[in-house]
Amino acid sequence: MERYSALAQTYDLWMRQDQPVELWIETYGSILSRSGVKPGARVADLACGTGGLTIPLAEAGYRLIGADLSEDMLSLARDKAARAGLRDIPWICQDLADLSLPGSYDAVLCACDGVNYLTEDGEIRSFLSRAYDALMPGGVLAFDVSGPAKLLPMAGQIYAMDTDEGAYIWTNASEDGNVIRMELTIFLARPDGLFTRSEEVHRQRAYSADELKGFLKAAGFSSVSVTDFTGLPVGKSTQRILVTAKKRKGKG
Repeated sequence: MERYSALAQTYDLWMRQDQPVELWIETYGSILSRSGVKPGARVADLACGTGGLTIPLAEAGYRLIGADLSEDMLSLARDKAARAGLRDIPWICQDLADLSLPGSYDAVLCACDGVNYLTEDGEIRSFLSRAYDALMPGGVLAFDVSGPAKLLPMAGQIYAMDTDEGAYIWTNASEDGNVIRMELTIFLARPDGLFTRSEEVHRQRAYSADELKGFLKAAGFSSVSVTDFTGLPVGKSTQRILVTAKKRKGKG
């Protein structure tokens, strides 16, 4: 693991230790099934990280492409896929706001906060426009974000994770009202028993349900659904928002 960046290793630890990964796999698998996107269809997994969703969907028979801004994340994802016997998944390094995928897709997915990193109106508009162009007519876009009820109270909070493999200290501050600045200090265990320290800074925007609906409709999407993870309407206490929308069939 030494050859991967601290962020890639920590993200992989975080997903394995703290996150209900099976919930994401089940949720997005269900979205694909309900949308008529069957195994064998082309699916793009954006902000794919270390492949936590990409690999299981490929194992289920979908033809996946994984995209992420971090080459180190993709390197770790590529190695994990190879260990699972999946050597034909293309892994490409791209920013969501500058998306340029090869070919067309039956579904475009972006799980676990990728869209929160688009902090400017122009960035989310660009992402949705490019995702729309990448979809086949009738194709589905699905993503989930941390809602305002989860992100905004994080301001001033400090979080930590400590395992045998590594640890992090995560501090948060409010920036421009609906943007949270996250500063991570990461410690990763080395074979010699010492630790390597590194630092990362991230910024995430809290989007309301109404904002997301407006951006999606402006991009041309139809059948827009914005709910919590159980399918209920988004309320003031909703922690995680799930979005699905479809590209129109035919002209218009």
